[in-house]
Amino acid sequence: MTEGKTPEEAEPGVIPPTGTATVKVYCAEAYTHLYVWVEGKDGYTAWPGAQYEATEDIDGTEYKRWTLVIPAADFAGNGRFILNDGAGNQTSDSEPIKFAETMFITVSGGKVVLKQ
Repeated sequence: MTEGKTPEEAEPGVIPPTGTATVKVYCAEAYTHLYVWVEGKDGYTAWPGAQYEATEDIDGTEYKRWTLVIPAADFAGNGRFILNDGAGNQTSDSEPIKFAETMFITVSGGKVVLKQ
């Protein structure tokens, strides 16, 4: 939602230059925690990251869902992602991935990537 406007007044898909943006991340992998950051900045949550908040069945596949609230300025850039189980097993740092309002991710080559 554009800061200072009601949902009806906000332009759909337009991210304000200040304020925050909401990103929904979905993953069907076994990991339970998601750590996200922008290069040169701290992560959005403390390590080991946010635990998934819910599961959703999408086309017969169960996905874990995380909802991130990030600075709008960061939304325009790329995030880095690590999935982990909260007990020491984790992926490597991802390559930079462009943020989107809804993202489906998976693991390939030991790193988080966008699901194709």
